[in-house]
Amino acid sequence: MIKFASGVKIKMEFYQEIKELFEAQGIDRHCSEFHGMIIGMISSKGSKFSSDELNIWLEIYLGRSLSTELALLIKAVLAQGVESLGEYSDFEFELALPDDESPLNERVIALSAWCAGFVAAAEKCGVVLDASENAIIKETVGDFRRISEISEDIGDSEGNESDYTQLMEFARVGALTVYAEKRPKKR
Repeated sequence: MIKFASGVKIKMEFYQEIKELFEAQGIDRHCSEFHGMIIGMISSKGSKFSSDELNIWLEIYLGRSLSTELALLIKAVLAQGVESLGEYSDFEFELALPDDESPLNERVIALSAWCAGFVAAAEKCGVVLDASENAIIKETVGDFRRISEISEDIGDSEGNESDYTQLMEFARVGALTVYAEKRPKKR
């Protein structure tokens, strides 16, 4: 848990936290996409990241100003994102997705939405259009775009479960890769 000066505690289980907050505030957006956008912005901006710019962009995306609860949740996602993506994180970064007990199709749709959010942030940051951009980043964002296009009903099977796990791990490592590639190199 993270405890803020205001005394508000926020668990690190972001999928459920975002989902509950969106439902309580009548926000009709996918919580995984929202998380993907935040992580995509952190990853794509590198040292030029600005939480003010992110908040303005998220207000436009949500079509409303940020409530205190939503602003605190964004702050927690940012803190956890920077910490878990960082150089000394031991690769502990996780995507905000439904738990393993959820139906496979629900998890696949959430992964697709997460990747769509990440791609939207990368595009907002100009990563995809920048001709000088690193080929690894371009390829990763292109792969995320293909994952975001998954829309068919996925049935429960051992093979589909394995495919989902591989795609989820690819997205997790892809976010870590983009973050690492956009950080200033130490000399």
